[in-house]
Amino acid sequence: MDKLPWEKWYHGDWLKDSSVGRCSLLARGLWIELLSLMFLDSVSEISGTPDELSRIARCSRVELEAGLEELKRTQCASVTVCNGNVTVACRRLQKQRNARENTAKRVKRHREKQPGNAPVTVQKSEVRSQKSEVR
Repeated sequence: MDKLPWEKWYHGDWLKDSSVGRCSLLARGLWIELLSLMFLDSVSEISGTPDELSRIARCSRVELEAGLEELKRTQCASVTVCNGNVTVACRRLQKQRNARENTAKRVKRHREKQPGNAPVTVQKSEVRSQKSEVR
């Protein structure tokens, strides 16, 4: 999937979210770091050992564990621990990614079903040659 060059960020959504509002400054800071990493990697979840996650989130392991526990308790994020690996997922990013993928599939099916008079993307050289033939 192509990487988006920017992200819509609604400050009101962040400030009005009750689960974010119940979090401490530590948990909110950790969450925004993880969200930024997810956006840059075009993923909706991050997995790794606690040590790996603390390095990429730029915090100590103690801060990571306290922040993740709070994010899980307030249901800000989906936090799963399995065999020493921690997976942190953002439900909103998962929903947005699924919507983009479904839209792309729907548009592709529509275009395949009803071919137009010309290709969707026409090269400039083809347009010039078509114009010269008409003259």
